[in-house]
Amino acid sequence: MKITKLLSVMCAIVGLCSGAAAADYVNPPGWDDDTDYTHQAWEFNMGDIPLVADDGHNNPFGDPTLTDVFLCNPDYMFWVWEAMGGGTRYGHWGGMHMGAVGPEEVAVSLTFEVPNFERAEPWSKQLWMQVVYWGGRGAVPDQTGDVLTVEIARDAAFQDVYVTYEAVIDDIEDQSETGQGSSGQFWRFTHTFPIEDQPGLEYVRLRVVPADSMAVFFDSLSIDTHCVSMGDMNCDGTLDGLDIQPFLLAMFDPAAYEVEYEGCNILNGDFDHSGVVDVPDVEVFVDALIGG
Repeated sequence: MKITKLLSVMCAIVGLCSGAAAADYVNPPGWDDDTDYTHQAWEFNMGDIPLVADDGHNNPFGDPTLTDVFLCNPDYMFWVWEAMGGGTRYGHWGGMHMGAVGPEEVAVSLTFEVPNFERAEPWSKQLWMQVVYWGGRGAVPDQTGDVLTVEIARDAAFQDVYVTYEAVIDDIEDQSETGQGSSGQFWRFTHTFPIEDQPGLEYVRLRVVPADSMAVFFDSLSIDTHCVSMGDMNCDGTLDGLDIQPFLLAMFDPAAYEVEYEGCNILNGDFDHSGVVDVPDVEVFVDALIGG
C-alpha cells in the first residue's frame, strides 16, 4: 500500500494534521542534584533507527539510544509525523494493526539502551519513566483496554529480563485533550522502578498489546535514573538521620512505607537480603548510619 493511500485511511480513522512535537516531562522525580543522575528523552521527530536521545539529554556515561522498533504489520505501521485525532502531538512510531494482531500479540514495541554508572552493593538504582502513547479508550472510564508492558533486561536480546511490569490504572493519565478520535486517544504512563541490580547499561523495552483500538502509537518517552545507597530509606541520595523514621516505618508497617515513600525501594533497608526489613537489619543499619 502506498504511503499516501495509507495516510488517507489513517486520516479517516483517527484524524491528521501537522505541527511541532514536544516530549512530556511532567512532575519528574527531582534527581538532578545526584552525582549519578541521567536524563534522556525521545520525541520521535524522525524515523531513524538507531536514534540517539534528543538534544539536551544528560548522560555522562554514554549515548542513550533507541535501537529497535518492532511493528506487527509494516504495511500499515511505520514512523509517521502527522498528529492523531486533530490533536497537538506529532512524530510517532506505530500505526494500525488492521486485525493482524491476536489477543495476546504485541502490535508495536520499542527497545532502548540507557547507559548508567555501574556500582556494586550496597548501591541500587531507580529508573523513572514517562511514556505517552495512543491506544483504545476501553470499556470503562479511565481504562485504556490496551496492555502496556515495560521490560528491563541485562542483555540486548532480552534473554535475561529482571523487571517485567504491566501498567495499571493508577499509572495512567487521560491525555485526550492532546488527541482523540474514533479509534482511541492519548494516554500518559508514569512509573518509578526500583532496581536492585546496578549494571552499567539498562536495556528497556516498551510493548503494547491492543484491545479495542485499531491504532497504536508511541508518541514520546522520558527516562531518569539515579543511584541509591543501601539504608537510604527516603531516597534523597544520602544515608543520614532522616532515614531513621522511614527505616522504622518499613520495619513495622511496610504497607504504609510503600504509600508514604512511593517509588523508593523498601529493600534498601534489607541488609541481610532476607526479603524483608526486620530486626536483624537494625544493627547493620545503625553501623552504616554511624560509619557513613
